[in-house]
Amino acid sequence: MISRKKNVLSIILACALYLIFTWSLVEILPLNPLYVILTSTGLLLIANIILHLENRETQQSDKAIELIQAQTEIERLSYYDELTGLPNRRMLLKKMSQSMQDASDRHLHAALLFIDIDHFKTLNDTYGHEIGDRLIKETATRIKQFLPDEATLARPGGDEFGIVLPELKGEIEAVSEAVLGLAEQIRGALAVPFDFGNDFYHSSASIGVSIYSRGTAKITLSDMLRQADTALFQSKDTGRNVVSLFETHMQEEVNTRLAIEQDLRKALSREELRLFLQPQIDKKGKIVGAECLLRWQHPKHGLMSPALFIPVAENTGLIVAIGKWLLYQACSIITRLDADNQQMRISVNVSPRQFRQQDFVKQIKETLKVTGADPQKLILEITESLLMENVHEVIARMVELQSLGIGFSIDDFGTGYSSLSYLKLLPLRELKIDKSFVDGLPLDLDDGAIVGSILALARNLNLEVVAEGIEKEEQLDYLKASGCQLFQGYLHGKPVFCEELITTLLAR
Repeated sequence: MISRKKNVLSIILACALYLIFTWSLVEILPLNPLYVILTSTGLLLIANIILHLENRETQQSDKAIELIQAQTEIERLSYYDELTGLPNRRMLLKKMSQSMQDASDRHLHAALLFIDIDHFKTLNDTYGHEIGDRLIKETATRIKQFLPDEATLARPGGDEFGIVLPELKGEIEAVSEAVLGLAEQIRGALAVPFDFGNDFYHSSASIGVSIYSRGTAKITLSDMLRQADTALFQSKDTGRNVVSLFETHMQEEVNTRLAIEQDLRKALSREELRLFLQPQIDKKGKIVGAECLLRWQHPKHGLMSPALFIPVAENTGLIVAIGKWLLYQACSIITRLDADNQQMRISVNVSPRQFRQQDFVKQIKETLKVTGADPQKLILEITESLLMENVHEVIARMVELQSLGIGFSIDDFGTGYSSLSYLKLLPLRELKIDKSFVDGLPLDLDDGAIVGSILALARNLNLEVVAEGIEKEEQLDYLKASGCQLFQGYLHGKPVFCEELITTLLAR
């Protein structure tokens, strides 16, 4: 609007000056048509020149404005998250670096919190990305209400949030207590169900905390990030929905896990995995089956228990390749025993991650075909945790495998999540009583009541029952009297290298 007014005034002024000049010529030259033409042409020429100059100035001004706007947008995208409008990872690092510098200069403290939404992928897969985005936004809103004005809440990416708490005053113990208290408030708020209109989504969050203390000049920004991430991993590893403060021993554990992971990636190609079998007997003491158990012949640490490397395999996804190898070995054993007319069932543990692979059923079919194993003698042991997500999909996959003749067993039954409404729909062949319920038999009344309930449930559902962890004769006697059919434990044999048990079976 201002540019247009300037244009009009400039044209009027130029034309007025030109008219004064041309009228002055009237005193000298007589009025004729040529004068009128020259006057009109001159006025138009002046107007066009002025308009051209003014338009050029306006275009330059518009370009300058566009450049400023573009620079502002680039800066916004560089430092802020598109979905939530929160600072992104780059800004988080900048804020944390400044907080650490201020803490060092002014003898204060600073804290870094990493927050991760538990099982966020499940929400996305089940409800869609639109609901996932909504959960991210509402999570940010809930977190903000607990933060002081000087704090920075950021979204580094995905389902993770970061919080920088600067200028923390007081002794380190008091500061740590206050930060952990804040983290617990946030954790509690995020555990409250989210209302998505027609449905409520029950969520939770794992939180890792790292505190920068005055005087810790050797701690770098990278150290702080690693410590907060390590504490977050600790929270997830201990069951999620937990707040963990970084401690030195956590880093040592992470380093150990990393070393195990690196070596485990080479274990299959180096043929370091070992298959062990633990016999399962019937009431007459006859070996009627065996459970496949994994060991790792580590080149430096010797024979390693699965408790040391299976959790690493689960977290890294290596369990999928390991599980595939284990299934092949189990099917090969079935074929070898069948060739000698040994009526043996072989049980194999299947991890939830392996079971949920899109091609899991295809892998089973191919393994049975390649090995020639009788599917009727293959038992897949699953845990109750598998039933916590997408239970209808799990049931459909189990039914498809059952149609091949494969049996299913719920391992460690009673220690996890079981919905009886789903349990009756599962195509199961057996339940396995966990060792923790067998240990107290026959004296512990609570263990006796639980075992009795499991056996009664199995009878009503027409399922077999295997009791694990039997180490004493009195435990065996109690279970037999209670109606249990199959038994497994050190009383009848420790896990042995597969070739050793196969040799024993073939020789009988």
